[in-house]
Amino acid sequence: RLSPDGAKLYVTNFLGDKVTIVDTQTDKIEGEITGFNKIRAISVTADGKTLFAANSGSNDIAVVDIAARRVTQVECGRGIDWRHSGTAVIQRLVAGVDGLRSEINAH
Repeated sequence: RLSPDGAKLYVTNFLGDKVTIVDTQTDKIEGEITGFNKIRAISVTADGKTLFAANSGSNDIAVVDIAARRVTQVECGRGIDWRHSGTAVIQRLVAGVDGLRSEINAH
């Protein structure tokens, strides 16, 4: 998944339970974010500050502060089969977060 500005590429590693960050200008690995559990799908908010990841191993969503490269688990999505619907769920979640931020900033 590309960052909104196209400067970073976030690459999931299902078996390694991590996301690798690649600088798209240099094609070099910039770092990694660990702490996932069989990561299935990711999405990045429009402001590029937060990454959401569907953890199929624990049926939850990891919320990542990209700047800090820190993961916080969010207990939601129990019973969702992430293998088939994880990407759609994550995209709807990010759209909701971005929409909420826009609404808050408008006031």
